[in-house]
Amino acid sequence: MTHDAEIIKSNLGKYPFIKKFLGNIIKQRLGIECCEYGMLTGQLLDGEPSKPDLERLENVLQLGQAHCTDFKLIFQERELPNKDRAIDREIINILAEVKAFEFLHGHGFRNITKIKRKPSIKTADFTAVRNNQYHAIEVTCLGLAKSDRKKPKYNKLSRPPLLVMIDSKEPKNRSRIAEDVYDKIVDKYPQIKEFCQGQTDTWEGMLIISNGRDYFVAGRHENRLYELQPHTIATVLKQEWELLKEGQEDYEYLHHIVITMGKGLEKAIIYPEL
Repeated sequence: MTHDAEIIKSNLGKYPFIKKFLGNIIKQRLGIECCEYGMLTGQLLDGEPSKPDLERLENVLQLGQAHCTDFKLIFQERELPNKDRAIDREIINILAEVKAFEFLHGHGFRNITKIKRKPSIKTADFTAVRNNQYHAIEVTCLGLAKSDRKKPKYNKLSRPPLLVMIDSKEPKNRSRIAEDVYDKIVDKYPQIKEFCQGQTDTWEGMLIISNGRDYFVAGRHENRLYELQPHTIATVLKQEWELLKEGQEDYEYLHHIVITMGKGLEKAIIYPEL
């Protein structure tokens, strides 16, 4: 075992809920020959500088175990690929569902349940109740980009160069984000629709879109073609919602779209408002 891996495993012991739910993923990540920190292994190797983010995730995982039925399925329903960047991308997807739970609980949803996937059946990621209304929640990610940056040829877990954001014009930002949001709606709405149609009660659908920075900065996975500014996101969501409701496609089961905007729930963009 390398010295870095020993530090990571030692620090992991300080966070029992991260270890419980993500320990197996971290173990797999350490077993892959690579030249960069992983999304979680990097945080655990940094130690004190990463402590606030790790403690935040630890507390949310503890909350999830207590207040989300079958919370463990978030971490178990995945076949992790044996490639370092693919695993990190999957970790982003996992953390997006954790953030979705945190959002739901923080906004007064109760009876939150992680839904078990079944082959060949479209279903939502979560169900929850708010103000006596049943909700079906689907979760996805926005702005994740493949990186073509080559791995450095030094230490196995060496730190990657800092991400440099390119400066892009506001109209182009808005256009790119609008296209991505639309693609996510088209891709994920069938999950919501089929689930809601299969219920005897009246259900409302919600799409929660993670921006990939929910607990840690996603670094090389972020889309460098645009910057996710709150005012831009708010404008895009309003525009997309109006187009959906005016269009010929049937989106009757989609009642809310949420885009998480970082670590704090207060920054999430919600349209229409709850």
